[in-house]
Amino acid sequence: MKTLVKPTLLKQGDTIAAITLSFGAAGLFPNRYKQGVQQLEETFGINVIPTPHALKMPDEIYNHPEWRLEDMMWAFQNPDIKGIICNIGGDDTIRLLSLMNETHFDIIRKNPKIFLGISDSTTNHLMCFKAGLRSFYSACLFF
Repeated sequence: MKTLVKPTLLKQGDTIAAITLSFGAAGLFPNRYKQGVQQLEETFGINVIPTPHALKMPDEIYNHPEWRLEDMMWAFQNPDIKGIICNIGGDDTIRLLSLMNETHFDIIRKNPKIFLGISDSTTNHLMCFKAGLRSFYSACLFF
C-alpha cells in the first residue's frame, strides 16, 4: 500500500492560492470569485490570492493548458502558499496530464500542501496521489 504524505494543517493568517485548472469561471464571473474569496477569508481567517492565470477568461484558459500547469507548479513551489483551492471544476483538466513529467510530480512531492477541489479536479487529485500527497475532495471556491 502506498504511504501518502499528510500536508500541514492550515492556520489563521495562512495564505492559500485560488487556482483555475479547468473552466475559467473566475474570469467570467469576477463578482462570484470575489464573494468566494471573501467568504473563505472571513470564515477561516486565511488570505486568498489568485495564481498568475487564475482570473483569465475561459477561452484563454482553454487555449493554454500549459498556463494551468504552470500555475499549479507555482502554487506548490511558492513557500508563502500553504494550501491550494480550485476555483471550480469543469471538463478540461485531463489535458494537463499530457504536459506533466516526473519533474512536476517531484515538485508536488517535495512541497506538500493542502489541495482542495471537486468534479474535474479529480484528475489533479490523481496527480497528487501519484506524487504521494494526500489531497481533499471538497468544495471549490465557487461552491
